[in-house]
Amino acid sequence: GKMMNSHFLDSSLVNMEGKEVDESRREMIRILKDLKQKHPEKDLDQLVEMANYYALSHQQKSRAFYRIQATRMMTGAGNILKKHA
Repeated sequence: GKMMNSHFLDSSLVNMEGKEVDESRREMIRILKDLKQKHPEKDLDQLVEMANYYALSHQQKSRAFYRIQATRMMTGAGNILKKHA
């Protein structure tokens, strides 16, 4: 179950072009700065969690995302998006 999913995620990250990784890192920094301005009282951990939620809910979702999401729902691990809302 879980082992396979994490391995799948790791290998897809390894296969990502360096350029894409840079782009997503820049995007994440942009989101974090934006959230920091809107919520100056939050600490970094909370902002990172909010940014992760934002990125997850706004990105183009792959078939893998939906497959993992379905598995999480069936096993009771819960909805990735609802957890942060």
